[in-house]
Amino acid sequence: MLYRPKVRRKFPHLTDERAEEFLRGIEALGSVREFVPRLFEYSRDPDDEPYINLAIAESARYLVSRDKDLLDLMNDELFRQAYPSLSLLNPVAFLQEIALERKREQKLEQAPERDLGQDVSH
Repeated sequence: MLYRPKVRRKFPHLTDERAEEFLRGIEALGSVREFVPRLFEYSRDPDDEPYINLAIAESARYLVSRDKDLLDLMNDELFRQAYPSLSLLNPVAFLQEIALERKREQKLEQAPERDLGQDVSH
């Protein structure tokens, strides 16, 4: 995808070297799975099934997509009950979630001592 002419026109600063560096970084963070168990069947869109099953098998917190069939699973109560730790989000919602998560982490780091079990007021 990074080498497609349409992508390169949209991102002219994306050189072969930058694309390779990005892919090496992804490879360093990722893992290869030879087999993905079929834990979830999705008759509405069977082509989406492998992505859902990979996310479930890897205990992913997020599956980011623009695919409406995938995103619609978050409206399925049975799916949410079966996989409560997996959120299917579009890219914008994912970035918003990450930003909120960082803010929560910063608040915890900056918590006053009393929040850490010590009473500082007398």
